[in-house]
Amino acid sequence: MTLAEILQGAMAQGVRISVTPAGTLQVSGKAAIVTHWVPTLREHKRELLAVLRQAEDLREHRLERAAMLEHDGGLPRETAELEAARMTAILARNKTCSWAALRLALAGYSALLEQLPERDGPVDSLPLGVAKVAVLHGQAVPQGVHRCGGTRH
Repeated sequence: MTLAEILQGAMAQGVRISVTPAGTLQVSGKAAIVTHWVPTLREHKRELLAVLRQAEDLREHRLERAAMLEHDGGLPRETAELEAARMTAILARNKTCSWAALRLALAGYSALLEQLPERDGPVDSLPLGVAKVAVLHGQAVPQGVHRCGGTRH
């Protein structure tokens, strides 16, 4: 069973898995279901901790970028969230985070999750594409090729 299958299976059955401030796994849910998953979770504890930490970092990045794009850049919320998700996928690839961590960081965005591969391993592509805007000096700036003084940048 892959790490992605473990996370997906446990969460689909209502098992909540998180990292405590002390750095240990915290598992909660219906007792019978948790009992069923505990041996598998223990076996993969090290990998789960790494993925959950990565996911939290990516989630924080996504939320921060969405807020900046909406409030500082003046973008509509939906556009800001999509662009923030793209930025987060780029960060996940650059930091060699796992696909599982990226899927967790984008939880709640089913249309985006459908675009991600269902596999383990590091993020090695950009299925959401590249960000189309960035915030620079409090303004949303389109990304791409710009002409400045007759030269391409």
